[in-house]
Amino acid sequence: MLRELKRFFMAVSFMTRIPVFIPLRWNVKDYGKSMIYTPAVGFIIGLILFAVFHFTGQFFGDRLIPAAVTVLLWTLLTGGLHLDGVADSCDGLFSSRDREKILEIMKDSRIGTNGAVALFFILLFKFVLVYKIDPIFLIIAPAFGRMAMLLTAASLKYAGKPGGMGEAPVKYTTPFRFIIALCYTSAITFFIDKTALLIIVPILILTALINIFYYKKIRGVTGDTLGAVTEVCETVSLFFAVVLEIIISRLN
Repeated sequence: MLRELKRFFMAVSFMTRIPVFIPLRWNVKDYGKSMIYTPAVGFIIGLILFAVFHFTGQFFGDRLIPAAVTVLLWTLLTGGLHLDGVADSCDGLFSSRDREKILEIMKDSRIGTNGAVALFFILLFKFVLVYKIDPIFLIIAPAFGRMAMLLTAASLKYAGKPGGMGEAPVKYTTPFRFIIALCYTSAITFFIDKTALLIIVPILILTALINIFYYKKIRGVTGDTLGAVTEVCETVSLFFAVVLEIIISRLN
């Protein structure tokens, strides 16, 4: 029990900039196995976003500034970790190069045109969708993004060099551990808003399609591509939330 609690706080420490005032002696195995808790970390991020959106909305009286503040905080809470993965992945995967060159480009810390365009549209769509949706979905979207990351880690082999940040999550995220995370994510989602469960299926399908793309391009996954699938599925979760709201309003 104490080991699992340690792994939970480890997931919080690695995946966010939320202070963890507990000394964590970690090893690669603990780090890899802590990934099962990343959807739970996503719910924590979501609760913070929901609270900030709500209180800034009360203060400013509209949704424009709260949406901008929420997206900014979203980025700050993760330290831009997954956005960096988006930029590096898009620079490499859409470079029309062979596998080895793609991996080399992804390791380059400089942002290219593909990466810059991808970041612009991810942040733009997040802003527009946060402005539009019922704020309750802010709690759920970060968890769904991290659930997608777990599915990717459980489905593909590690394609980067040994010792990379993505190696341990891929090595220790088994299909069984993904199923456990999917079950508790679904249970928490049902408690928050049962209609949001309808978003899980298209997110899992989208993740599977992204995984096929990864396999065709680099025969596996890296830390950057794990970050990219997280950001993409977070954003698409918000999009499906908007679609769901429209469908429900028209049916009523």
